[in-house]
Amino acid sequence: MHVGMKNAIELLGDLSDYYDFGINESCHVWNECGAYKIPFLDKDKPVFNVEYDADYGICDEANEERLDTIFKEYDLNAAMCSCADSSRDVDCSDVTR
Repeated sequence: MHVGMKNAIELLGDLSDYYDFGINESCHVWNECGAYKIPFLDKDKPVFNVEYDADYGICDEANEERLDTIFKEYDLNAAMCSCADSSRDVDCSDVTR
């Protein structure tokens, strides 16, 4: 079993060693993505990010930062798009605002 740390930016430095991966919502919108670099990404721990209102153009940055970023509507049953999907320019046009 793996344990993930979600949306606790202020605790990353103290607790990240106890977690296997990070989860964040809207880190691009809130400029929080960089906070995961040293405690997670530099230790090869994945970071999963969900964006709701961000522009799909952030995918290049997300992929470069090694953030596993997806886009969802607030209705979580809606379709999902992933920045890792090479066809994202076509697939996400109906999902993102």
